[in-house]
Amino acid sequence: MMKVIGKEGNDLILLALKEDHVEKGDYLMVNDNNDKALLIQMYDESYLNTESVVDDMIKDEIIRLSSIENR
Repeated sequence: MMKVIGKEGNDLILLALKEDHVEKGDYLMVNDNNDKALLIQMYDESYLNTESVVDDMIKDEIIRLSSIENR
């Protein structure tokens, strides 16, 4: 399962694992929690800097925990 980890201008940054089998030119459907969807096309791939992955994981966990506390 892929995850949107960022956005730069009109580009979405996706995190995909090897078993996701995504290639340049593939079309992907991005869904959110409100049942809205966006059709995107993969046009580039690169290896992600490990530090940025850790930063995003920490940010997601902080947001998750703060939303639990605010219930």
